[in-house]
Amino acid sequence: MQTQRTNADATSAANGGKTSGSTTAPSASTSDGKVNVAAAVALDLATTSSKATIEGTGITLTSGGLVTLASSANTDAATSADGSASHGATATIGAAVAITLANVTNQALLPAGDTIHAKSLTVSATETVNGADAISTYGAQATSGAGGGKISVAGSLGLAVINQTTTAELAGAVVLTGGDATITAASNAASTVKAEPTAGGVTTTNVGVGASVALNLITDTTSATIDDGVTLTGAGNISLAATAGDAAITEAKMERAVARSTSHPPSRSRSRMSPRRRAPGPTVS
Repeated sequence: MQTQRTNADATSAANGGKTSGSTTAPSASTSDGKVNVAAAVALDLATTSSKATIEGTGITLTSGGLVTLASSANTDAATSADGSASHGATATIGAAVAITLANVTNQALLPAGDTIHAKSLTVSATETVNGADAISTYGAQATSGAGGGKISVAGSLGLAVINQTTTAELAGAVVLTGGDATITAASNAASTVKAEPTAGGVTTTNVGVGASVALNLITDTTSATIDDGVTLTGAGNISLAATAGDAAITEAKMERAVARSTSHPPSRSRSRMSPRRRAPGPTVS
């Protein structure tokens, strides 16, 4: 709020107006009490590019052994936002937004116009293995809650947009002397998106509103190709392989509880007595 006030003062002064001075900004409230608001936004924009290629056009590369063009990538990106509000006499509002956007390109390419003379050739674009880590991991988690107000509102949005492209491509000419030509593309990705409440979720004495939205959007394109019109001669074996593994976990949940005061009418008890009957006495004649 102070930042916005400073900006407004600067704009007013620049146009010949007055500033707000030293007056303290009032808190948000109604006649019933204060309004508490908590908001959290987390944003992660990740763009990575890995490429193995031969720069230039018309280049001829000659080798008596194996020629390898290899690229690998392993990208992790995640966000977490927690917005929780409590103890507002009139209203409490909690909001959390977590957004992850990842654009990942992994490419191994023999360009068009270039030529390789070798015994064997490997062109590969794969997932980088770092110890036990062989998966690109993505995620977004948003947590919100609101409690203690007559009106409580909470909302969570978790969003992950993953665009992962892995390409092993032969676009130039290849002349081999009996060895193998291997073109391999492989990718492996996992994304977890959660939109959840804090402990207790939304608690209120009157009106409570809670909403959670989780979206997990994954586009994974993995290809191993020999382009149309490319000449590949002299190979003992030719192998083209493309594999992709994707795991997605998406969860959205919210809790709401209304605490109402309950009064019970006083209990009443009533007893009823039946008249007692006397046993008949002796008859006197």
